[in-house]
Amino acid sequence: MRESAALSEPDGGWEIRKGSQPVWRLVDDKITFVHRRLWPELVRLSRQLPRKRLAEVHEEHTPQGKHRMTERPFPRWVPRDASKEAKERSEEAAVAATGDERGKHLTRKRTRA
Repeated sequence: MRESAALSEPDGGWEIRKGSQPVWRLVDDKITFVHRRLWPELVRLSRQLPRKRLAEVHEEHTPQGKHRMTERPFPRWVPRDASKEAKERSEEAAVAATGDERGKHLTRKRTRA
């Protein structure tokens, strides 16, 4: 997913606040912000992506002051409206909306040396 597609500001504007914006590990296992308007595309492309990459990641601060990462698995985080919209989209349109037409970021499986 190209950064501009994931982080562009839509017409109404939006703000990322620590702890309020869900994130995923979509591209090379790195934290990836995805605007809400692209969630149906993620759902539509879910068959092409490893399930682990579709888990929603949250950072929590424990009372002891430590950071803990938790994950909510796919599709538990998917709102009903995003599921419905995903069914209405073609796979080609979903790929185009993410900016990953060549499939080199989202669908690439990470390999270890």
